[in-house]
Amino acid sequence: MSRQAIEHNWAHKVEAVYKYQHTQGRLFYEGDTIYSYGKHFPIASHYTNEAGKEAILFTTRGYSVTTSKHIAQVRQAIPRNIPIIYCYNPEVRGWNKLEHLENKSHYDKEAIRLNKALVLCRKGTQKEARLLSELNQVQENARAYCDFFAIEPVTVEKLTEAQRLSIIVFDKAQKARAKAQEKARAIEASLSQAEKIAQWLASERNSLPYACPLILRVNDDNVESSKGASVTVEEARDHLPAILKMIKACGNGRASYDLEHGGHMVGAFKLLSVDCENTTIGCHVIPNGELIKLAKVLGVSHV
Repeated sequence: MSRQAIEHNWAHKVEAVYKYQHTQGRLFYEGDTIYSYGKHFPIASHYTNEAGKEAILFTTRGYSVTTSKHIAQVRQAIPRNIPIIYCYNPEVRGWNKLEHLENKSHYDKEAIRLNKALVLCRKGTQKEARLLSELNQVQENARAYCDFFAIEPVTVEKLTEAQRLSIIVFDKAQKARAKAQEKARAIEASLSQAEKIAQWLASERNSLPYACPLILRVNDDNVESSKGASVTVEEARDHLPAILKMIKACGNGRASYDLEHGGHMVGAFKLLSVDCENTTIGCHVIPNGELIKLAKVLGVSHV
């Protein structure tokens, strides 16, 4: 099993225990919680609250380079329809409200640290905007956590309207910068993509760089994505006709299908939406052209 399959299987609650080991690190999950290197470092955990709502608690801790990579990989595998609540320790084992004190305390400590930094920071600078943005995120995380578990909220100093405006401007600039950086990385990676993709399609390599586009292949009895998820060929054949029918309808003028609350399961992954360009299954946004090519390989009619 590939490393990528570990986080996808955990995110979609496939099987109870999987372990993955290699020379650069160790990622595994047991039950609802996924860990890096050992149970001393839970990355994230599935929860259902007393009202029946589901969410994933996700750690805000930082650690080694390898664990930081594990954290990023797990975050990318979470489907868009599952709310993520960020906290210090995502492994709250019971419903005793005293167990939440650790996370509430860290929200409070982080807010105090950021407020102290703001006092010492020059006003109207990019650093001040960044600190305000971080403080706002702490507030949002604390509010979401306390609301989810129906516990007494954390008291965090409120921001002024001017500070909120500063956050909006800063966040917009950050997103634009991140988008430009991602585009630059994609251009650089594309120089050698063709060879890597050919190797992956020929099953000569287990994974592709993150910047490579999402593609599909048939490997023995499984249909695999270049992002690490897989279903059986039988499951793909069962569901492709209905998906292709929706793709065709979108091409004939229908805007899209939003299936988040009624989509069926494709293997362990939920079909969330179909539009004229992509089909979203779990955390994967699959180009419709890949599904049409897959149908031809599997002999599934797409007329």
